[in-house]
Order: sequence, then structure tokens, then C-alpha cells
Amino acid sequence: MSNTERERYQREYGPSRRAILRALAASGVAVGLSPIALAQDEPIELGGDTPGWQGRAPAEIEGEVNPTLEFEAGQTYTVEWENVDGLPHNFAILDGAGSQLVRSEVIEGEGETQTVEFEATAEMAEYYCEVHPDTMRGDVEVAGEAAGGDELEDDTPVSGEIPDGPSIGLQRVAEGIPAPTGMEIAEGVDDRRYVVVQTGQIFVHTDEGGLQEEPFLDIEDRLVDLGLEDLGGYDERGLLGLAFHPDFESNDRFFVRYSAASREGTPEEFDHTDVLAEFAADSPDAADPDSERVLLEIPMPQDNHNGGALAFGPDGYLYSSVGDGGNVHDIGTGHVEDWYEENEGGNAQDTTENLLGGVHRLDVDDGGATGEIDEPEMESTDEENASAENASDEVGQDEDVRDDENGVEGNNETSDVTGNETDTNATSGNETDINATSGNETDADGMETDGTGDAAYGIPEDNPLVGEEGDHRGEYYAWGFRNPWRMSFDSDGRLFVGDAGQHRYEEVSLVEAGGNYGWNVKEGTHCFSPAEPLEPIEECPDETPEDVRGGEPLRDPIVEFRHRRLTEAFIDSSVVVGGYVYEGDAIGDLEGSYVFGNWSGEGVVDRDGEIFVATEPSAGEGGGEDTELEGDDAAGNETAATGNETVTDGNETSTDGNETAAQGNETESGGEDATVSVHSLPEYGDVLVGPDGMTLYMFEQDTQGDDASACYDDCADSWPPLTVDDEPTASEEVTAELTTFEREDGQTQVAAAGWPLYYFEPDEEPGDANGQGANDVWWVLGADGTPVRSAAGDEESDAETDDEAAGEDDATDAELWDLEEAVVDGSENGRLNRYVYAFGRDHDDELYVLTNTEYTPDDETGEVFKIVPPEEGESIEMPPAADEDGAADGNETADNETSDD
Repeated sequence: MSNTERERYQREYGPSRRAILRALAASGVAVGLSPIALAQDEPIELGGDTPGWQGRAPAEIEGEVNPTLEFEAGQTYTVEWENVDGLPHNFAILDGAGSQLVRSEVIEGEGETQTVEFEATAEMAEYYCEVHPDTMRGDVEVAGEAAGGDELEDDTPVSGEIPDGPSIGLQRVAEGIPAPTGMEIAEGVDDRRYVVVQTGQIFVHTDEGGLQEEPFLDIEDRLVDLGLEDLGGYDERGLLGLAFHPDFESNDRFFVRYSAASREGTPEEFDHTDVLAEFAADSPDAADPDSERVLLEIPMPQDNHNGGALAFGPDGYLYSSVGDGGNVHDIGTGHVEDWYEENEGGNAQDTTENLLGGVHRLDVDDGGATGEIDEPEMESTDEENASAENASDEVGQDEDVRDDENGVEGNNETSDVTGNETDTNATSGNETDINATSGNETDADGMETDGTGDAAYGIPEDNPLVGEEGDHRGEYYAWGFRNPWRMSFDSDGRLFVGDAGQHRYEEVSLVEAGGNYGWNVKEGTHCFSPAEPLEPIEECPDETPEDVRGGEPLRDPIVEFRHRRLTEAFIDSSVVVGGYVYEGDAIGDLEGSYVFGNWSGEGVVDRDGEIFVATEPSAGEGGGEDTELEGDDAAGNETAATGNETVTDGNETSTDGNETAAQGNETESGGEDATVSVHSLPEYGDVLVGPDGMTLYMFEQDTQGDDASACYDDCADSWPPLTVDDEPTASEEVTAELTTFEREDGQTQVAAAGWPLYYFEPDEEPGDANGQGANDVWWVLGADGTPVRSAAGDEESDAETDDEAAGEDDATDAELWDLEEAVVDGSENGRLNRYVYAFGRDHDDELYVLTNTEYTPDDETGEVFKIVPPEEGESIEMPPAADEDGAADGNETADNETSDD
């Protein structure tokens, strides 16, 4: 939104500074907007009052509201101000881009005073109160030259300045609901969409009847009380996630994530308990609220950064996003130390002490552990240990956290309580150790059970930390996240995660198994320091030390953008909201693009949500993590970088979890003795394996259909071919066409999609994948026969082998996708003029945006819009101005001294 558009919007639709000044002038109060030259040898005296700053001294500003202040660059000035109304206020100065140059602490209490001393610089443009930024705001004019500085170059796209992209229309399909946090669909229930709202309800929506009056599920009575008083009612807790089992049509199972009041086992100084639970539906229109089975109860240190997204992957496993535990900088109560000593705290970088700051991958169909992991020690009584001997050996620990973007963003430092030091691994209900567990009991190893001795969930054996040295939590699929608010899979099995940043950058990542996505070493692609959160530092590690999970790279996002308001104020800036790849038919301009959003570029100051469109760099420009080979007939079909199924040319692997052989060497439909089957590897995703489960490879110099391979004779000892006596057989997961040809030695060799198949003799057991050459000559193949290499194999062709080169993975230098802002046709200014909370997708792969005109959870101001071609959209009116005490005017927001964007 341009400055002109923003001023027009505030003038016509909101209680802006200008509107308040007009009202004050009409009531006889003097107002002044002309510059006032001030002497630097006498203090500037102001009164801090919510309707506006009161000018008191010198005489030139006395009696004026929000007077414009004129300084001279290089001179030192003092501002002395008194809190007039007893509400929380502070004094800050911004530059023209909204970055803070001067900031005082927030104080409250009528009559309290504060003195702020600073040197004027030419960059100064405005002064304001962070807590009431819309009304307590005035201009600054500075004469003289700027001192200049050595600020790092930063060409990151900025919210509000991102180029216009495709035009879209919006059709309102639901309104009058509390804050919507998601919209999901159930396989086999094609005529219904399920809208999740923060206050604990799930509503059924149909094309014919709209939003059903009675909720599908209502668990409001199980939630923590929402609406933080010291944050003006803002809250990030609530009902946060929903996922229907892939076989919901036949088994009626679905899963939710919600924030409950602190339950037994949650430390007193923690804020609430995060719950992952399973329910059963009586019909597509009604669930049984008494059917709840708790899988996980996780003590949450803070009220924010809860994550909460749930999604079933193409492999049939349940993925769950978890925030870093809350609070600014990933420090404070509930945070642990990590390997990066430069930054205090580090839940997101730790994979042993807790399950915060990551994406987890769980088998909710397995009552027994599929992966062996060493769990953190948990204190238990002899009696408990004895009873646990008979319990299932399944793991059920998980530590989810809500994200600082429950469609919204914020920080409540009042929850940063010191107290007894605790291990922040969420626990079961009856244990005092803080390990994330399922609701009722743990076995002798601290593994989750559902209270009957059965495990609450299984851990897939190919999860990246299973079997690794150290006490790593096997639930982890990826880590290094701050607040992953919303995630989704596309039809190629790629996992997109939107991760909310802090004060400067927002990011979206393509997430793959075992990936470390950088927080709090990095914010986006930039180095981060809690000491200077508004300024990226010049240097930081690009990988972990060798003794931390083998020296893994810190992976860069595929999309990032910068806040337009660089402040430490309470939710006074952007929050990324993850979306979906558009795979519908209605809007050609969006085809194949990732559609996502920004909660509000102006934070609580203004309802300024944005819809973004990110487009992958075209093949040949070096973008993305997938590589096409000469002769690859699957061009344009992207390999799943998530460790899940590869899906190409419309041959989608079933998402019911029954067709995927993701565990061990078993293949569901073709048997263990099929010539070619599928096995899931963390580095590669689903790849072709032989009848013994050993990985199969192709040779890059073999072109489609050509039997002239450099390795037919000379390499036969190290690279034995896959041969058959008759015709090859394939399991159902194999979508590649299998053919045969006669080798020079007379054997019949099998080829997949035209690529001759080989073993690699040093592969010692199923699941090995040691055959990828340093020159990228040998490749594994996806289920459709597409050659695949992992990010770990993306080295230069000369294959550096020193430690430094080992960390220089293409994933850390991923090319950023092209970013544009969608233009909303039918809106006066081309924008939503609402807060963006979430996105949804229907059975036709058409997309929806879920919005709210307030930033509090319980006001029935939520709306759901279907994204349609611009000519089919309706008029999108400006929302009504909030009441005087409402969110839009910036009043009664927060007394936080820092924000947790």
C-alpha cells in the first residue's frame, strides 16, 4: 500500500492520527502540524496520552497534539515526558523506512516520567509510542547531513514494496466467525470443507448451504482461557491445527492440535500445555467430542510460538510443526543451551533435550515403535518401571509449540518467568520430568503409551535421527524453526513451511528430511544476533560443528522478505503465513506458483494483510534443489525433497499410507520379492530398490533407451547390474515403466524409464545409499524413474573433500524464488485490508484465504474468501473502523518492552 493509499484508508475508514486531530480541533484543543525549531540546550517536554502526545515545552509546542519536531543533525537533544493516563507508553524515533533509531522502555502508571537523550541524525522521520502507534505519532524534520555508516547491503524484498503480480478476485464464502486458523478437507468427502477457528470449533462448509450452524466439533471447554489482557486481547493459543486421516472415509479418524490450560506435569512457571489428540467422527457433519485420545501433551514455556500445523504426507505419516517455545530471541524460561555460544538459548538447534522448533513425523497407525532411538532419561519409580516392562516399546514423545503466528504475532515477556530450572522435554501427565509425551503413561524408557500399554504413535524407522549416535529425539523430521505457522504438501510431495521471523525477515522453506533451517543462528538467509536484532551481523556459521549431528549445513529458505517496519515493538511488523502451491485450473496466472501471505505489513497498527505469489526460477537458471539430466523424460516434474513420495506426470502415489513402503524393506503391493520396489531414504525421498531391498542406481552417461554404458564391463564388480531370468515385476508404488535389454555378456538387465539399473557393491544393507559418485555420475531413481540426487550430493564436480567443502551444500545457497504481490481486484486499493490468518485448499485444488478484521481470537469478525479469477470476484469493501477501544486504533495493546514478531 502506498503512503497515499494508506493515508486515504486511515482518513476514511479508521480512527487515524488525522481523524483524532480533527476531533480535537473541533473540540477547541489546539493542534499543530508545522515544524518547530527546537533548541538543543533545553529539554523537550511532552505528555504521554493515548489520544496523542501533548506538547508542553518549549513554548513553541505548548498545547499542541503530536507536534512536528525539528532537529539539527549531530546535536544532542533530551525528551522528558510524563505518563498522563496510566496506560503503557514509551518514546521511539523511526527513520523513513520504519526502522527504530531511538527507543525507550515501556512505562505505565499515571504520573510516571521518563527522560530520553539522543543525538539527532538526518534519517529521523517520525516519533511515536510503540504501544499506541496509530494515535501517539508525530513527524520529525532534521536539518544537516547524515553521518553515514557501514550498514550491510540488503536487497531483500520489503513488505509494501514487492512488485505487483497476478490479479485475483475474491468471493466471500463465510463470515461472522471467530479468528479462523485453518481450512482442511477430508479424502472421500468431496462436498465439504472444514473451517477451524481459534476459539475451539470446527465448522463444516458446503457450496450449497454455506457454513453449518452447529459445529462439527467444539472443544472450547478444553482450551486455555484466550485473550491476554496485557496484550489487548491478542493471543496465539487456541485450536491451531486439523488433519484428517487419509482413510477418514472408512475409519472416521482425524487429529487436532490445541492449547490447553496447564495439565499435570507442566511446570508451574510454564504457560500452558500443548495437546495433539485424535477424535472420531459420527458422520461427515458431526464428530464425537467424547472420543478424544490424547497422543501428546507438551508443556509450553510461553504463550506464543506454538506452531500447530498438521498435515499427512504422501507417505501416510502425520507431520506436525512446532515452535521454539516462545519469547523473543529463543531465550528465557523453557529454553536450553545449544552449540552456538554466540547466541544464548537454542531450542530450535537442539534435538536431544526437547522437541521444540521443528517439524515432526509420526506414524499414527502403528502401535509399536518402528525406529529405535535413545530417549532422554526420565526419573521414574521402581513401580513405574516394573509396570512399564510390559508396555509397548513404542515412542510417543513430541514437543509441539504454537507459533508466533497463529495468524498473528507477538511477545508476552511477562511469561518469561524465572524459577526452578527444568528439562523442557514435554512429559506425560503423571511424570515430573518435562519430556513431551502422550497423555497418560510412559514406559521404562520414557516412551509414550496411551494408558493401556499401547504406544500412542510410532516413529518411522527412516526418520533422520533414528539410529544416529546420541540421545536425539526420533520424532524429528527437520529442525531449526522459530515459529512454523502453516505448512503444506504439493502433488510432487514437496513440503513447504512458512516460518515466522523476528524483527527483520520472514521466510518459507522447502523442507526435507534431516534439514536444519537455521534459527536462531540465522533469520532467513541473514546472520542473527540477539544483541542487535534489528541489524543483521556480518558473520555466522553456515553449518553445525562436526560433533553436532555430523556437521550439517544450515539451509536457506526459498522465499524471504523484510519487514517494512523495523522495530522491536509488539507485533508492529510482518508475520509470514504459509500457503499452498496453486494446482487448480481456474487461474492460469497462478499455475505452479506458491501462494502464501503476510499477516499484516503494519502489524497491529493497520489491517494490512498481503497475499504473495512465489514462482520457482525456471529450469536452467540454477534455482531449486531438483536437477534435470539430459534425456530425462520427466522434465518439469519435481522430485520430492522431503523424504516422501516422488509423484510425476499425474501418477500420484496414494496418500492413504497403505501403498508406501516407507518402513524397512517391505512393499505393500508387490511383495518383498518384487524385482523393483520402493524404499524411502532421508537424503533422497522414495527410491527404487531391488528384491533384496538394496538401493538401485543409474549411470548418468546412459541416455534414455541407450544400452551403451561405460560401466557394463569394466565396473561390473563394483556396479553389478540388476538382472532377471524372465520379465521384471514391480510393486504398486513403482510408476516407472520397467523394460529389459540383453547385455554383451548375455544377461538380461532391467531398466526403469529407460535407465539401466545397477547395485553398488559397497552398499552393505537395505537403506544404504553410498553409490553416489563425487562427480554426480551415479544417481538413485525416484518411484517414476526420475534420476534423483540429494542435497548432500550437490557438490561441485571436482568434489572437494575437506571439512569446509562438506558444508557447502547447494541447500545452503538455494536460489530464492521470484516474489510478487497479488492484486485484489474489487478492492479500492488492490489489497485485502484485513489480517491474513491462514490459507485453505479444496478438492479441486482451488485456494482460499482466511482473514480477520481484528487481531483478537473471539470477535466474530473472521471471514473466508475463495480466490477466483479477477472477473469473478466480488467487491471487497473496507472493514468498518474499530470501536474506540478496539484493535484498529492501536489502543490497549501491550506493555511489552520488546516484541516477539
